[in-house]
Amino acid sequence: MYIIETKNLSYSYDGEHQALENVSISIKKGKTTAVLGGNGAGKSTLFLNLNGVLTPDRGKVFFDGKEVEYNKKGITEMRKRVGIVFQDPNDQLFSSSVKKDISFGAINLGLGVEEVRERVEKAVVQTGIGEYVDKPTHALSFGQKKRVAIAGVLAMEPDVIILDEPTAGLDSKGASEILNLLTKIKEETGVSVILATHEMDIVPVYCDDVFIMDHGKVVLGGNVREVISKPGILREHSLRLPRMAHLMEILSQRDKLNVDRTAATISEARASILSLMDG
Repeated sequence: MYIIETKNLSYSYDGEHQALENVSISIKKGKTTAVLGGNGAGKSTLFLNLNGVLTPDRGKVFFDGKEVEYNKKGITEMRKRVGIVFQDPNDQLFSSSVKKDISFGAINLGLGVEEVRERVEKAVVQTGIGEYVDKPTHALSFGQKKRVAIAGVLAMEPDVIILDEPTAGLDSKGASEILNLLTKIKEETGVSVILATHEMDIVPVYCDDVFIMDHGKVVLGGNVREVISKPGILREHSLRLPRMAHLMEILSQRDKLNVDRTAATISEARASILSLMDG
């Protein structure tokens, strides 16, 4: 079941150059989907079209099988159901305290005081930020601000969370913590997650499906193994294989070992190599 589908979606900022051109993607409900591509690929423009911040020039967007109407009512509904977490949390957080920031989106949904309070408390627990919920946002670390930004979106209880480069600006420990947090939230709430990333190694560990974008077009899509099985297309569009899949490619091509070239995590590679040894 798809939570979001686009059909031939196109958008131009200036009426001449296509930021998106005939983009057709399908986002599975309750899954994590990665959108990969370099700067200018169209990822952020796509996200803003999915959230209703931008209105497509052509094409259609479907949410839960129903076509989105880009009128006031339709856009308002879309923004309720699709939340965006920006790459830099400083672009998203502007209130004087953490609690006020988390409350902002829920308040703007027109909810009552008690429901806002309950949603904020729930989001605080989900993101593990209870120890600094009463602090001023400017006193937080970059990673803590990321969690607060996620909490603010969760308080709106969306069906889809879009994250633009969620690991940007974080060290390896902080990046793992954020990605594990997103996985936990997805499993607990059933929310669908869409993320843009340039970190290829996180894709096979945390994602179910992948779309590759370049110059406003989708050039490849499928589940992780399907996409990894096409390294030529990845490299053609300035992307690399995850390191473990690259190792398996080397073992296959150079060492002539009959390993699984789509194995892209440590556990998958280990299983493939052990199977070869047992055989």
